[in-house]
Amino acid sequence: PSEYHGGTVDILHALHLAKSRSDARRLISQGAVEFNNQRVMGDTCTVRDNEETTIKVGKLRFVKLVKADG
Repeated sequence: PSEYHGGTVDILHALHLAKSRSDARRLISQGAVEFNNQRVMGDTCTVRDNEETTIKVGKLRFVKLVKADG
């Protein structure tokens, strides 16, 4: 698929940005999660595979998703 529509909690947990799903929910409720410099306030997000996406948790933890060649 060219887009992923799913749960922010699942993404944070899969990328090891949160220790557990409940930890991910807590981080979201505290306003500590940003996708492309926009604060995440719910559990639904969209990640497109044709563009770079930066996921930031707090001030020090972040992941940049880039399109793979091929």
